[in-house]
Amino acid sequence: MAIHRFGSKEALWRAVIEQQALYLAPFITELKLLQTQTEVPIRTRIETAFRQLIAATFGDPECGMLLSRISSERGEKLDLLVEKLLRPSHDAFYPLLVEAAQAGVIKDQRIEMFYFMLIHAVTMTVSYRHVLEYFDDISQDMDRLKEDMTKFLIVNFLEDSQPSASKKGAWSNERMPASIPELAVHGARPKRKG
Repeated sequence: MAIHRFGSKEALWRAVIEQQALYLAPFITELKLLQTQTEVPIRTRIETAFRQLIAATFGDPECGMLLSRISSERGEKLDLLVEKLLRPSHDAFYPLLVEAAQAGVIKDQRIEMFYFMLIHAVTMTVSYRHVLEYFDDISQDMDRLKEDMTKFLIVNFLEDSQPSASKKGAWSNERMPASIPELAVHGARPKRKG
């Protein structure tokens, strides 16, 4: 039915990508705006960019599956994905990451790799949250999942050299077992469906 409406699989695919590009446009604009706000500390701007990435992903949770599926192919579909989605978001985020690395907010490293690890960490976690259900019930509460993912990015992707108010109390001791045996003592184990 959908193919009949669009005429071909390729036309349907193009329409999906165009729709996704429209959805992401405001987030990309916000990232570009963060580049110009140099009076705001880069750490604050990077944390804001992380929050925007998470908000965009939660707004369309299945996007990660789309990216994963098409990114595994080569050819016209992938070229279109890069042109319309990946390149614009990369080009908006990349200068912020370079500035953050220069300021020591993130470790000096290959920024391209950092960027793609960051994007995949967020999009895949949200897209495959149903797998997380086997291990943690957090995936049932989207607001809590969003909050914990934001804290995870800040704690794990940013340097400690400049403490941020948003990092204080990021993880309570009760939620971070000291060891695997402690998990067993408290009865925590992977949950199974059915």
